[in-house]
Amino acid sequence: MDWRTGDHYTGREFERDIFGTFRITPAYQRALREAKEKAAREGRSVVPYHIAERLVTEHYGGDPTNSDRPFAKDLRIEVCDALGLESETELDRVKIYSAVGTPLDLHGIDALVRYDDGRLVVDVTLDATLDPHKFVYKADFIISEIAAPEEADFESQVDGWAEKVGTLLKQRLKQAPPRGKAKWNKDHWEFVRGPAA
Repeated sequence: MDWRTGDHYTGREFERDIFGTFRITPAYQRALREAKEKAAREGRSVVPYHIAERLVTEHYGGDPTNSDRPFAKDLRIEVCDALGLESETELDRVKIYSAVGTPLDLHGIDALVRYDDGRLVVDVTLDATLDPHKFVYKADFIISEIAAPEEADFESQVDGWAEKVGTLLKQRLKQAPPRGKAKWNKDHWEFVRGPAA
């Protein structure tokens, strides 16, 4: 069975195949319950974006620098190359977080590619879909087709996505304020106190 077009292959399976599964921890479950309760008290049907993002990055059960999914793993490596990062410390600045099945997924985000150098935090958001005609989306990029890892086109597709993600990260970093800790917030920079993430 072709991993992308099998008879019962779903969009959720595609998301998990390329980004991996968000591993739920007890700390995440507690934080999620609290976030949902607060959202309900405020009359919201979903957890707000900034809290959903924080749930994913602060309670990630895997290693965001070493995904177990070939696409996410290779994408991170190629994004690091596109940014010219070489040392171990520099490479650790780029992380990929799967948000599949989390409240962030309800905001149309299946994965975050995050650059964090301790002063600046920049995200590029990704959405995976099997619908090649999906034109309305909330993520920075929509990925609707990726070759299976063993296919010849896989590497060139990863390289193409890494170039797009790397270019957008560079553009956002060029717009960064010259001093102070700051975080990219969807479409603008915000100064932050404490850790930038």
